[in-house]
Amino acid sequence: MKPAAGRRALLVLTLAFAIAGALWGTWLARLQLTGAASSLDRIEALALDLRFRLAGPRPAPADVVIVAVDEATIRAVGSYPLSRGVLADIVGRIAAAGPEVVALDYLFLEDSRSGADRALAEALAAANAVIGAAAVFDGGDEAPTPEAAAEAMVDLGIGPIPRATAVTWPAGIFLGRARPGLVNVSVDAGGTPRHVPLLVAVDGGLAPGFALVVAAAALAAEPRFGTDDVTLGAIRQPLDLGHHLPLTYYGPEGAIATISAAGVLAGDPAALAALAGRIVVFGTTALGSGDRFATPFDADVPGVEVLATAIGNLITGTGLVRDEGVRRIDAATTIALPAVIVVLMALASPAFGLVLAGAVAAAWLAAVVVAFEAGVWLSIALPLAAAVPTAVAYGIARYLFEHRLNARLGETRAALARMQSPLLADRLDDPDFLAEPSACEAAVLFLDLSGFTGLSERLGPSETRAFLKGFHEAVGRVATAHDGLIVAFMGDGAMIVYGFPERRGDEAERALASVRELAAALSTFIAAAAPGAAMTVRFGLHYGPVVVSRLGAAAHQHITATGDTVNVASRLLEIAKANRAQVAAAETVFSALPAECYAGGAAGFGPPSAVAVRGRAGTVAVRFATAAPAEPAVAG
Repeated sequence: MKPAAGRRALLVLTLAFAIAGALWGTWLARLQLTGAASSLDRIEALALDLRFRLAGPRPAPADVVIVAVDEATIRAVGSYPLSRGVLADIVGRIAAAGPEVVALDYLFLEDSRSGADRALAEALAAANAVIGAAAVFDGGDEAPTPEAAAEAMVDLGIGPIPRATAVTWPAGIFLGRARPGLVNVSVDAGGTPRHVPLLVAVDGGLAPGFALVVAAAALAAEPRFGTDDVTLGAIRQPLDLGHHLPLTYYGPEGAIATISAAGVLAGDPAALAALAGRIVVFGTTALGSGDRFATPFDADVPGVEVLATAIGNLITGTGLVRDEGVRRIDAATTIALPAVIVVLMALASPAFGLVLAGAVAAAWLAAVVVAFEAGVWLSIALPLAAAVPTAVAYGIARYLFEHRLNARLGETRAALARMQSPLLADRLDDPDFLAEPSACEAAVLFLDLSGFTGLSERLGPSETRAFLKGFHEAVGRVATAHDGLIVAFMGDGAMIVYGFPERRGDEAERALASVRELAAALSTFIAAAAPGAAMTVRFGLHYGPVVVSRLGAAAHQHITATGDTVNVASRLLEIAKANRAQVAAAETVFSALPAECYAGGAAGFGPPSAVAVRGRAGTVAVRFATAAPAEPAVAG
């Protein structure tokens, strides 16, 4: 595959995964916008708990205080549950302390018409009290989550509202003395209350949530509902789907100021003074004696504290923000994040691309945490569910693509390398290689077969090709063994340069050694490939300055060496033939040998002779060998 084609294929692969990731994110985003329940809700709950713990406990509003029926109260009274007479006594004492509102987390379902009931009713009337009622939904008394309620909601003019199948109201004697509110909470799959419904559709209209009734009474404000918020006086609280209030927990059990009902019964001045002007939430905290829930900060918190938390959120407007706008942000992130990560992974190498993608994901997670610090509940599970599978799938696909591409490029590179000397194999990928000519000192060897023309006439084209292939392989083996750069094969001849691409200082020695070995190897080859053929090999060898460069058209170049040294080496073939010699080597070759190797290098050659070179002024000192030197060219 050509590089340009590979880039186009990678671009197509990247676009395909970016689009697929965006489509996958779009499908998941639908869950967030419509409130459809999914298995991702469990992951989101865990991520939300982690954010609560990272943020740490928050200060609870001082205007809310819990009066708790705790273990000390049960011991003081001597029985549990507390009788209505005792409850009337406690409520009366609380009312006398001057609270703003008294909210009782109790369901007074029966009316015995006893004196104790009448006393409790009168105490409730004096206390500006709110008492509990309970809605019944399909599956139990726990209110559905916004997600689970999505398909069961009804729209009564202000947006979808969860519908209850029935409501258990307090007995009539109490209804006339206190305002009721639904104490139902919405828990997630792990049993943690995440929301409190503020409105529930019931036969005959709407029933308000307990926290809403208490907050409205405390602020002396009529609730005004929008499609995704509620306003109480100057306090606006964004709401989740179905007019659910997302809870902001303040901390573990006891984060909201709590006073034992035993102190109230005993008339403790400090306890009673703490109730003046405050919203008093009265309920049971004793272990094993009431509803208890897990929260992000504590594994076991009484239900009255959950309701007090909801009241505190409403009167301060500090409930978590997860309205339609936030869900739209989640949806947009879920669609965009997988596509962005795929594009980033494609911008650079896979490793660096993963670093970029990881940095974007980390920045997004940091933004989610910062938003939570500001009270905004952005989803973690949904964008991750869109991005992670897409990124993993793209990473695998890209790895397989690049593995295949590299294999193809390796094959192409190997094929290209076969068209050049192995000495250039590591430089073929460098577009700047020989962009500028390179001057160096080198030994230049030309060799040529005599008698080849007659042989090719007898052999024919196919056998001639086979003969040349064997001849070239024999030349290549010897030249490569001595780090000679085969610049070109010229039919029955070759040009070899010693000293490029790296100069080592022993170029003359390697060239002479090559002449000896080539003469022997090619004689053996000719005897085997063309028995009886009258063929010999001649060599012309020179040493001196050359320029190695790329020549040819801009779209089709080849590497060659030029200069007087090259021209003289080529002419030495003619001179060798004219002097009936197999080798004609310029004296410059022997002069380039180390002094201790001069005699050994010249062994087998005659003395230097001044020879005229066709087309060149002056003479050249040349030594001749009628046969290849029998002794190694490198001595010492």
